[in-house]
Amino acid sequence: MSSSIPLASPPGSATLGAPIPNLPHALSVSLPTWASNVGWASGNEDVVRQMHIGYPRFFVHRSILRLAGICGALATEEGKEPNPMILFPTAAAAAHCVEYLRRHSAQIQEVDPNEFFCAAFHVDDSAIDQAFQLEIHGASFPPPFAKLAKSFWQHAGLGVSSRYADRVLSLIEADGRELRVGSGDNPILRSNLASEEKLKIRQRLCALYPIESPEEDKTIASWNGDRVAVDDMYLYPTGMSAIFHIHQVCMSMFPARKSVSFGFSYTDTFKVLEKWGPGAHLFFEHPDQNLRDLEALLSTLANSEAGEPSLAAIFCELPSNPLLLSPDLPRLHALAVQHNVPLILDNTVGDPVTVDALEYADVVVTSLSKMFSGRANVMGGSLLLNKDSPHFTGFKRLLENSYVDDYYHEDAIVMEENSRDFSERVHVANANATAICEFVRSQCAPPRGSAPPDKGVTVIKDIFFPKFVARENFDLVRRRTPRGKTEDAANNYGTLFTLSFTSLASATAFFDALPCAKGPSLGTNFTLSCPYTLLGHYNEREWVAGYGVLEEMVRVSVGLEDMSTLEGWFSEALRAAQEVA
Repeated sequence: MSSSIPLASPPGSATLGAPIPNLPHALSVSLPTWASNVGWASGNEDVVRQMHIGYPRFFVHRSILRLAGICGALATEEGKEPNPMILFPTAAAAAHCVEYLRRHSAQIQEVDPNEFFCAAFHVDDSAIDQAFQLEIHGASFPPPFAKLAKSFWQHAGLGVSSRYADRVLSLIEADGRELRVGSGDNPILRSNLASEEKLKIRQRLCALYPIESPEEDKTIASWNGDRVAVDDMYLYPTGMSAIFHIHQVCMSMFPARKSVSFGFSYTDTFKVLEKWGPGAHLFFEHPDQNLRDLEALLSTLANSEAGEPSLAAIFCELPSNPLLLSPDLPRLHALAVQHNVPLILDNTVGDPVTVDALEYADVVVTSLSKMFSGRANVMGGSLLLNKDSPHFTGFKRLLENSYVDDYYHEDAIVMEENSRDFSERVHVANANATAICEFVRSQCAPPRGSAPPDKGVTVIKDIFFPKFVARENFDLVRRRTPRGKTEDAANNYGTLFTLSFTSLASATAFFDALPCAKGPSLGTNFTLSCPYTLLGHYNEREWVAGYGVLEEMVRVSVGLEDMSTLEGWFSEALRAAQEVA
């Protein structure tokens, strides 16, 4: 394994507001105490002021803000105060933002729609080629709608990357190039920059879906493309961008039809389904109950619509985040096929090294920012079309007509380098996650309803981990002989788990005492923890509690540390939680 992989908490990660890891384009930020998470989620000025960085869709990088100020001033008539602006790599992305702002602002107050507009800018980048320009596209809006604009930035994942902004700033400020209003003659996104690295990423992703053979471990070198084709693998700047775009495609195929969010999913996924198009049906109960409820809905819609396709799509995570519940995918897929509804599967948590669920999905979307990268220093997303899907032809036609490769080339270069040892890292982190969950379980009192314990930790109410919850469903797609390594099969349950505590005081004490890195995101080479409900649903805690997503929960993404370190960390935190019980 590469010696560059961090095997412990990044330096400085216990300092409030410090980047995790300590890099200019880090994806996480240190929120080391329960109180600091409450402060950030509630907008406490003292906490917000200390944030040097944050997860890119929730916190606009300072370089992007600085560039947005420059662009906003350029787009404003002399003598007038410039309006705020958020930046995108393409005109299409900026147009999506302006449409969203106009549509939703009308629900807030009466406003002139012309106050929301797109603007294009470009700068020569002769370090790459004299003929190329870097283009930036902005969406301008009146100050009262900053919160609304930020929601678009967060949900859709279409914003410009911090590396992109840094490059433009360096050309303006260090090289003295002029940032001009208007589109360039030959913008960089239409060039072939990093084409080799992007191809390697796509090939590497495709190689994760081999034709199974008990005697052979399929690799990129031996992969023959019989199961998935590189041309059916698309790259995006973020995982949410992939979800946003496939939702747009589904709405084009089945206009005026709602989508389904099956299982309590990541917050921005169901926000996209709700805020674009006709809305969504949310099935947030246990996956088996969800299946019964969905079947009833589809039957009702089919009867009322004379057998026409009744939904635009079913979006599903495997497993869900943060409850780690898995659906019965074969049954869900059969139901989707019966009613001619596409099934979109997000396998970010249940990565293809751990599970093989392609045959049950029409489309697979993934956040490459997580374990595929592992180093928490670059964003990325992917979308794979299943060529055996009955919807393949329709999806392919629409994507070929609309897809723009807006994955910034410097980000692609970093992602390609980070992901070279992806499978190896997954095996280690999976084994660690299984071992630490078993360890925590061994320290706990017997399950609720049992005889009162004589000893043991009594503060843990539940451990949400695919080995312990809805396991029969997860086992339907879990790889039993992952990548030819039979010795790893017993640990193939993923790297993420959530602990539910008997009280908020115990959850707080546990989190504060846990010595690992603490901040947003998951799928990092180092163990990373957060009070998920505070960060994802602070203003809707009562609502999500109705679906079992409780405030007194701590989510843990397990990394590559040695087990003695992990056991020491969790022993210390469990003792602290028990002391306040």
